[in-house]
Amino acid sequence: MRIRQFIILFCFVIFCITACANRQSKTEQKNSLSTEQKSLIALGQLWGFLKYHHPEVAQGNYDWDMELIKMIPLVREAESELHWKKILDDWLNNISAVTENPNKKLPNLEIKIEPNYGEIFNMDFFLTETIEKIKHILNNAIISKNHYVNVDMNRSGQLFITNEAAYEEILYPDLSYRLLALFRFWNIVNYFYPYKELCDQDWNEVLVEMLPFFVDAENREQYILSCLRLAAKLDDSHAGLYSDDEILFEWQGKLKTPFEVQFIEDELVVTLYTRNDIYVMEKIEIGDIIMTVDGVSIVDIMKKLTPYTPASNVAVKQRELAQNILRGNTDTVTLILKGKAEVKIPRYDIGQLTIPNYYIPHSEKEGYSVLDSNIGYVLPSNCKEEERSYGFHKVLDGTKGLIVDMRCYPKDRVSMLLANVHLKQDKFTPTLRAISNVAYPGYFFIDEYSFNNVTPRNPYTQKIIVIVNEYTQSWAEEQVMIFQLASNVSIIGSKTAAALGRVVFFDLPGKIHTRMTGIYVSYPDGSNLQRVGIKIDEIVKPTIAGIKTGRDELLERAVEIINDN
Repeated sequence: MRIRQFIILFCFVIFCITACANRQSKTEQKNSLSTEQKSLIALGQLWGFLKYHHPEVAQGNYDWDMELIKMIPLVREAESELHWKKILDDWLNNISAVTENPNKKLPNLEIKIEPNYGEIFNMDFFLTETIEKIKHILNNAIISKNHYVNVDMNRSGQLFITNEAAYEEILYPDLSYRLLALFRFWNIVNYFYPYKELCDQDWNEVLVEMLPFFVDAENREQYILSCLRLAAKLDDSHAGLYSDDEILFEWQGKLKTPFEVQFIEDELVVTLYTRNDIYVMEKIEIGDIIMTVDGVSIVDIMKKLTPYTPASNVAVKQRELAQNILRGNTDTVTLILKGKAEVKIPRYDIGQLTIPNYYIPHSEKEGYSVLDSNIGYVLPSNCKEEERSYGFHKVLDGTKGLIVDMRCYPKDRVSMLLANVHLKQDKFTPTLRAISNVAYPGYFFIDEYSFNNVTPRNPYTQKIIVIVNEYTQSWAEEQVMIFQLASNVSIIGSKTAAALGRVVFFDLPGKIHTRMTGIYVSYPDGSNLQRVGIKIDEIVKPTIAGIKTGRDELLERAVEIINDN
C-alpha cells in the first residue's frame, strides 16, 4: 500500500480513536480509577477552584503551591475514600470563611463560554457538606483581582498568568511538584483557555489520562515529555513547551539530514538541500519520496511523535512532524526512497545546516515589488515600517492586480494600513472576540464586535489575491481576515495554522516554559477560526511534480487569476 494511503488512513484512525475515546462513558472511566487517583483528582480540582474563586487565596494571602504540596501525601496515604474526603473537607474548613453576598450576579454582558467545574459538585469525589461549602464560595465570593491571573483591558483583554514559580532549582521534581505541574496546567486551561470545548478530548478526561504519566515519570526526560504530551492535548498551534536544558532537544535529535522534507500530497517529500553535500545530492533528489527511516515506516514514526506535537489541525501536525522526522542522534540514517534502493545518509549538527525560517521564507526578497506581468506583490515578512508609503504606491499605482503572500509571519501591519486607505470594506466585519474575566473564572464574555468599516481614501479596485498555507498563523491569520473585508479579495492556498488570539505564557516546576492561546476570536457569524483556519475561496496546494521542477504553484495560480480577471 502506498505511503500516501497509509498517512490518510493514519490520520483517519487517529480522529476515529479520539472520537471513540470521547464517547466512552465518563462513569466507566471514573469507575476504573483507584482510590488514590480519585483523591488526587479531587484535590487538584478543589485546589484550582479555590485558587481562582476564594478571595483570600486569589489575593495571594496563602502560599498556595505549598498548600497543595502539604495536602498531596495526606490524601494519598488516607485509609479510605471517606477518609480523604474528610481530609479535603477539613482543609476547606481551615481556609477563611466567605461572607454572604446576596447581590452577587453575573455582569450584563453576552456570554460566549460558560465554565465547566469538573468534579467539583460530584458526590463521588466530595462529601455533601464539602459541595455545599464550595457552592457558597461560588455564589458569594467577590474577586476584584487575582494574584495569579490578570486580564489587561488596556491591551485588548490580553491574559497574563502571573506569579507562578518555575522552581528552577528542581530540575527533576519529586512527585508532589510533578503533580503541582499537572494541576497548575490543568486548572489554568480549565478556567482561562477559550478553546477548551474544541479540544478532541474532554478536558476532565485529560486529567484522568495524564495523571499516571506524571505519577510514573522516573526522570527529567519523562517528566518533560509528560508536560509536552499535556500541552499537545490543547490542540492549539500556539501551544508548546520549552526548557533551558538540552533534554528535549536531545530527545528530538541533535543531528539532522542535510535536506528538508514536507508532506506533499500526503507523502514525505524532499524539498530542498540545507548543505552542499555532493554525496547526498547524488543519492537524494528534490521530489524524492521517503518511505522508511532506519527501517521504521513514516506512519509508525508519526504514530510515535503525534502525541507530543501540539497543533490545531492535521496540516500543522504534518508541518511540525516534517521538521523533526529525520532528526536523530546517530551520525547516519538509512532511508528507503520510493522507487529507489536503500541509501545511507549522513546527519549533521543542526548548527551546520542552513535550515530555512519558514516564517521568513524569502529573506532576500523585497517586501514590496512588481512582478513581470505588472502585478503588485507584497511579502509581509519583509515589509518595513519606513517603506510603507513608497511600497504601497509601488504595488498599487497602475498595477492590474495585487498578490499578498501571507505564507509567512508579518513584520508590519500591512493589512490594517491597506484596509484603512485602499480597501473598500463591503463584505463583513472581521472578528468577534470574547475575553476572560478574573471575577468570573471560566466565563468568556463578548467584548466587542470589531467594526472596522471605513471609507477608503484611495480605493484599489483591481483584483487582490491573498495566498495562505500552514505557516499562516496567528497575526498572519488576523491580517488575512482584514483583507477578507473587501469583495475584490480572494483567498487561495491550503488550511492555515488555525490559532488566532494573543499568546499566554506561563511556567511549570522544573524551569519549564509553556504557552497557549488566551483570547477567543471567531468570524462574526460565530464560525470558528481556531482549529479550522481561514476561510479559503480556492484550495491550491503544492504538488510533487511542482516541487521537482522548482515551481511555486500557488504563486502561479494567483498570477493566473489576476491575468484572467
